[in-house]
Amino acid sequence: RNPSAPTATGSFDVASFNIVLNAWSKCGNAPRAVALLGRMEHMQGLGILSFGPNEISYSTVADAWARDGDGVGNVAEAERVLHMMQSMRERDGTRNKINNNTTSSTGRRRKKKKNKKKEDIVSFNQELDLFAREGFPEAAETAEAMLFEKLREAAISSPLDDDDGDEGRVIIGCDVISFNTVLNAWSRCGNAQRASALLGRLEHLSDTLHVLPFGPNSVSYATCIS
Repeated sequence: RNPSAPTATGSFDVASFNIVLNAWSKCGNAPRAVALLGRMEHMQGLGILSFGPNEISYSTVADAWARDGDGVGNVAEAERVLHMMQSMRERDGTRNKINNNTTSSTGRRRKKKKNKKKEDIVSFNQELDLFAREGFPEAAETAEAMLFEKLREAAISSPLDDDDGDEGRVIIGCDVISFNTVLNAWSRCGNAQRASALLGRLEHLSDTLHVLPFGPNSVSYATCIS
């Protein structure tokens, strides 16, 4: 940090930047949103800002690419922004783990961890929805790949190793809404065959293999019918 650089604190915060990012996103100007995000990161690096982008910042920029309407290339740009958000999560997760181990009781750590997992599911579903709204096959393919990557990650770590004892959706990192969002992605681009195949995989994972603690719901079936 440059000790002679003025620090912008008190007059505005990350929410101020996110409001402007949302403004560029709503009018479909992804390049301007990206430029502002970059300036925010640069100013934090210089020590001018005491804060950097948060998950809302990155997801808003990813949404800007989804709204831009410039076709398949925007999927790659949205993915790049989401990878940046994931890197931020990993950095913050490492810092939080250190802080929790040194300052929190076991009970508080477990509650915090459980809440964080639920928040992660909501955030993941928002990411999937960015691609579901695109309405073309490449976006749906990306969303389905993201979903099954989550399941592969869950298969690596056993629920029995989790210290809060839950074996539900918080362990897996996705829920029925995640599947429904991808079903919607296939439905929007008119690929009933891929939607039906995904529904079948969900039924197989939940009813036959009992890998998932949830199965299709009425929204799942209605999405395939539509």
